[in-house]
Amino acid sequence: MNKPDTSRIDRLKTFLEEDPTESFTRYALAMEYAKVARYTEALEEFKTLSKNDPAYVATYFQMGKVYEQQDQADAAEHAYRKGMEAALEAGDKKTRDELLEALSLLKGR
Repeated sequence: MNKPDTSRIDRLKTFLEEDPTESFTRYALAMEYAKVARYTEALEEFKTLSKNDPAYVATYFQMGKVYEQQDQADAAEHAYRKGMEAALEAGDKKTRDELLEALSLLKGR
């Protein structure tokens, strides 16, 4: 089996060391962790991002999906609901609707 390419992760971590407040970089790092099934690290980055930049609404959908991957339905629901609140505050109806759909699918299991 091929070893996952961690060069993107390493580059993103370097970027975060230079500017730990950069939301897009933290989001990208979390996504890379999720991509290679490093779910604990992905969740740590998503949690940090939601704490530091709660208006970064894309975080909540992806965080919820990672929780679902880990069979943590309650945590996924919490992420989706928190994201819906953040999306409403940001006036982002599209993201709110996507989060509502994710929540509906989760509840319909």
